[in-house]
Amino acid sequence: MTPNDLLERLAAVRPHKAHGRRAPHKPLMLLLALGRVRSGLGQRLIPYTTAEARFGELWDDFGRPGGDPNPHYPFWRLRNDNGLWEIPEESSLSTTSKGDLHVEQARDLGVAGGFPEDIHDLLCRHPSLVSRAARQILTDHFTPSLHEDILEAVGLAPALPTEDLNEAMPRRGRKVREYSPRDSRFRKDVLAAYEGRCAVCQHDTRFRDRLLGLEAAHIRWHSHDGGDVVPNGLALCSLHHKALDYGALGLERRGGGFRILVSSKVRGASPSTKRLLGFRNELLHLPANPSDSPDPAFVAWHRQEVFRP
Repeated sequence: MTPNDLLERLAAVRPHKAHGRRAPHKPLMLLLALGRVRSGLGQRLIPYTTAEARFGELWDDFGRPGGDPNPHYPFWRLRNDNGLWEIPEESSLSTTSKGDLHVEQARDLGVAGGFPEDIHDLLCRHPSLVSRAARQILTDHFTPSLHEDILEAVGLAPALPTEDLNEAMPRRGRKVREYSPRDSRFRKDVLAAYEGRCAVCQHDTRFRDRLLGLEAAHIRWHSHDGGDVVPNGLALCSLHHKALDYGALGLERRGGGFRILVSSKVRGASPSTKRLLGFRNELLHLPANPSDSPDPAFVAWHRQEVFRP
């Protein structure tokens, strides 16, 4: 197997996304396994009990709100993805009526799973491939502002040095997408539509002619068919952009505008936290041109797939 062979197999992994819903079970389990390779523990396979605990922590921060983590699904079903995963004890295990792993049996028998030896050895021989594989998974399944946080959570930060991180990553049946900043036209058009001010707090600090800390956020993630169009964008300061992507901040349609939602899980005593909480139920500042306002369909997707009440 070559590095490109592995990247092609990873690109072919397709989590279930019925009706646009997120199901990042397999990507998170693969990232957890890549972090284990990076740790240098020398143990190729992950005990199910270890994977179960760590996966639950990742799901709390990066999974779909309201969805169950169900770590046994990716731990078992990844076996069907082009030889990316193996469970040596597989032949001695019984399965549920739907063909899934019995959780109690996996715990009691100390079942372990992970990358097959050829993939594990390839990753160990090419440390930069660990970073490249992780970046590919992140690009395919998560919005960019969360990438570094996820890498840290799985033990892949700081990033490994890599000579080929910017090379095109293989994709089957679709246009190659590189790991790179979003199209600059999207940012320019979104910030212009919102007249260079955060749609939540109206932050508009400039240094000379440059806006400081103002970003163009995708409402529906680019990785989940959210286009680089102004109605899928919001001009947000860096704090509110991060809050939007984590699900700490959301939107709800109200009349001809949108009400700002703030998660009940937001905590803190600082002035910035109190200010964020103070935006709860306030109206979002909209562009002057109604055609640039958020598309209700994108807002509904974010409310269902990202916002954490």
